[in-house]
Amino acid sequence: MTVYDNGTAIGSVKADENGNWRFTPETALKDGSHSLTASVMDSIGQVSPTTGGFGIVIDTQPPAPATDLVVSD
Repeated sequence: MTVYDNGTAIGSVKADENGNWRFTPETALKDGSHSLTASVMDSIGQVSPTTGGFGIVIDTQPPAPATDLVVSD
């Protein structure tokens, strides 16, 4: 299986005997919107159409600190 990020191949993985697989890209995804898709190749080399996109947003920036807090009891 080949995994794509916004149409660009970012790696591949083989499924186990039960069809399960896990993928971690070698290079971390950059901040922003990503659409992950995949395609598979069978044992005779035929490649499937890519799957529909799975959208995610990467945001590694921490939020700004809270200010002007008022605590009352």
